[in-house]
Amino acid sequence: MFGLETLIALIKAQGIWLLIPASVIEGPIVTVVAAYLASLGLMDICAVTIVVILGDLAGDLIFYGAGRWGSGARWMARLGLTEERLANLTSHFLDRGPQTLFFGKWTHSVGAAVLF
Repeated sequence: MFGLETLIALIKAQGIWLLIPASVIEGPIVTVVAAYLASLGLMDICAVTIVVILGDLAGDLIFYGAGRWGSGARWMARLGLTEERLANLTSHFLDRGPQTLFFGKWTHSVGAAVLF
């Protein structure tokens, strides 16, 4: 197992490079952790800001692309997204897409108040 000194040295030396894939996979949590590490002086706050914004956008684009062009893929069946469910979901977003997206973003905003 790594000691604390080894972990701090690794973060100082390779922090941004470790942050890149982590921010693509899970942007919000990684952003909070990276900002905390930057407040301790272990990472540069400007680099953290740029990396987490670009990483979060890249992750969103990957998920969008998987949903947009990945229909019919084997992984969708493994997730339980059958043709019938996909048709229902498509119909839902055609009828109530803006409301659904607004609700999803709004609940994130309300959740931020709880985090504060």
